[in-house]
Amino acid sequence: MAVQSLQCDFSVIENLKMSKVYLPILDKLLKDITHDYYDSKRLLASRTQSECR
Repeated sequence: MAVQSLQCDFSVIENLKMSKVYLPILDKLLKDITHDYYDSKRLLASRTQSECR
């Protein structure tokens, strides 16, 4: 949900006068959230696999 919100915000911020300041910040947030999501997903998958053994 946070990723979708940031993606929607991208289009709005691109039209702002200070977009050069805000876009790198949003880009980093989006990458960090995406990275955390996939890390959590991998951790959950590994825990699920270890419990099945």
